[in-house]
Amino acid sequence: MVAALGPKMMHHAARHADIWNTMSFAADLEEQMAELTDRCTTMDEICLDIGRDADSLRRSYTMFDATARAGGGVIRYYESDDLFVEMVKRATALGINEISMYYPALPSQLPAFERIATEVLPALREHA
Repeated sequence: MVAALGPKMMHHAARHADIWNTMSFAADLEEQMAELTDRCTTMDEICLDIGRDADSLRRSYTMFDATARAGGGVIRYYESDDLFVEMVKRATALGINEISMYYPALPSQLPAFERIATEVLPALREHA
């Protein structure tokens, strides 16, 4: 796995990796998805340029909440199953194969993390 946000590292990922991981530091969901869309398009173009089948590169997205630190550690996607599902569905629609997420810093968000891990993610996989 090679984590890459910019073109130089994305080229390395396309040439050498089995899995490419990316993320966005944007605070706004729409901006995050716009960045992810642009990066996925760029990765497709890089793969085409180097002669690699873009489908042979697994794609991983780390869900990051740039507002968590300023918000006392609250990770927004643990506050709403609907938001979590929306983020995952939008990412997978762009060709993302794998999703990673941050372990909650707040004990109050552990039940949401456990529910997502045991109920929400399996339901998403079932419908994928």
